[in-house]
Amino acid sequence: ALAGLRRVARTRQHRIEAEALYARLVRDDPQNLEARLALAAWYEEERRYDECLALLRESVEKTARRTSRTRGDLRPLSQYAACLAGANELTTLEETCRRWLALDPGNGRALFHLAMIRFQQREWAEALTFARRSVEADPHDFQARTLLAMIHAELGETTRARALFEEIARDHADQALAFYNYGLFLLNVGQFREAREQFQKALDRDPLHLESYLGLAEAFWRSGQKREARAWARRVLRRDPQNTLAREILRAS
Repeated sequence: ALAGLRRVARTRQHRIEAEALYARLVRDDPQNLEARLALAAWYEEERRYDECLALLRESVEKTARRTSRTRGDLRPLSQYAACLAGANELTTLEETCRRWLALDPGNGRALFHLAMIRFQQREWAEALTFARRSVEADPHDFQARTLLAMIHAELGETTRARALFEEIARDHADQALAFYNYGLFLLNVGQFREAREQFQKALDRDPLHLESYLGLAEAFWRSGQKREARAWARRVLRRDPQNTLAREILRAS
């Protein structure tokens, strides 16, 4: 019911009312883990990471005192790690994931976070190892598979990266982000026409996906098609007037 309430709270006023309900549930019953997790997920969606972390810290500390045999419910660790990732607190995130893996060896999400940390640190060998293990733990994890493809691209293994991006787009044919990520890879390797095709497929699935508008503007710009680049850059600026790349494309073309 709590998850359903979060999904149907579309307007800003409804979201404020839903948050107030979550907060009241936690206040009335501080031991209610479901309410605490629901409110923490809400804070994460709103990018209020400090509040999310403060709300979960006690539950995480209790979990840390357990062993793999008495690990109990690990969802607080999972939510805590997601908020740490959003806040980009990499040191604490790595410590949390190591603790998580001690309780649940081979946990795919913990491995994913470790892979992302190493990716940001440009430590490609470890990033690749963690990402592979994450995908092995959950072959359907969209984020882990995408990260694995990105790592292969960074390593210059473009054939392998392309194959992975194609697989992801095929397996997640309803997700704009799958096609956007593939388009971004193609853009970075100079395949501008194919990149445009993928960005357009992303927009077919989500007509408001601003990043794909920007991808089209850049793909046209880098292939020398200035008129089309200007048109797409203007569309970006109508929704994001301060977008640096779109402004640069208009100036340069």
